Amino acid sequence: MKTKKTLRILVPTVVALATLVVISCEKENLSRAKVSNVSFTECLSHPMGKGTFNPDTILTHYNDGTLFVEHRNLIVNCGFKRVIVKTSVSNDTITITEYGDSDNAKCICEINNSFEIRNIPQGRYVLVFKNCYPEPIVETVDLQ
Repeated sequence: MKTKKTLRILVPTVVALATLVVISCEKENLSRAKVSNVSFTECLSHPMGKGTFNPDTILTHYNDGTLFVEHRNLIVNCGFKRVIVKTSVSNDTITITEYGDSDNAKCICEINNSFEIRNIPQGRYVLVFKNCYPEPIVETVDLQ
């Protein structure tokens, strides 16, 4: 009798601990997410100050732990020489911050920016794109 009671307590405890280990490993893998291969176009247009811009388009593709991202019509300062892409991860949310390395020019323009985020396990994520817009662009992706 004592053995059955012990097993009733022990088995759920072992299953719970195993689940925590698996979840911890996945989050640990996500914390190793790293941006690489950033490439971008020159200015596609040169409006001064406020202007009419094309809507942003975010294209994503996932393959073997790498998320490939293309951000079309990203607005940056015309004086940029390179585009900086940074990521931060919190649970299932990946925040992506994109900006030009300079704000010296008195104009803004649209560019296309592409990059990879490596070490992303399969799963469902919320991508939050932050740049010069007042509100972030938010997309949910199911990476399989």
